[in-house]
Amino acid sequence: MGFDLFKNRRNIISLIASVVFAVLLWYYAKTNEIVVLDSTLMVQIKTPKNIIIKGTSSDSVKLRIRTKKRQHNILKKISPVIKLSYDFPGIYKFKLDESKLSFPVLLGIEDYEIQAPDSIQVELDSLIRTEVSITSVKGMAFEPDKVVIVGPKSMVSNIEYLSPDSIPKGIFTTITIGNPLIEVFPNKIRVRH
Repeated sequence: MGFDLFKNRRNIISLIASVVFAVLLWYYAKTNEIVVLDSTLMVQIKTPKNIIIKGTSSDSVKLRIRTKKRQHNILKKISPVIKLSYDFPGIYKFKLDESKLSFPVLLGIEDYEIQAPDSIQVELDSLIRTEVSITSVKGMAFEPDKVVIVGPKSMVSNIEYLSPDSIPKGIFTTITIGNPLIEVFPNKIRVRH
């Protein structure tokens, strides 16, 4: 009557749980080391609700970060945030310092210095919504016959009508604008022959 580890279901579950716990403990210990690394990270620039960024001089920052290895691994997938408080359209240049840059609180990144750029220039515009008509193509009608476009005022206010992306062959067609700052709602419309 010997002891067989794999005969009893409870033994197997305990063995698997022990292996998983050991791997997690090993990962924690391996990534607990403090490292100092230079990293270039994409930043997310947030603006007030009715303001949109038309352009920026830089969309990334170079940082020297002193942190645990596991935090740095997570940081590669996260963008730090710069919150702007400018409420009016225009071109603004601001000095980039640690007070303007923020990381998710749970990540616990506090010991870093910004190496580049020293400042960032942004071009801001008002964000507007407007309704525009869809032009008919070869006697076809569309449903809906108007769409809403949302984007920078300086770009959207000049648009009076939109055309389908192609001459429709089926019952649906799309409407897009070749500018990522402008969105069309709905962008898929029904064709009435």
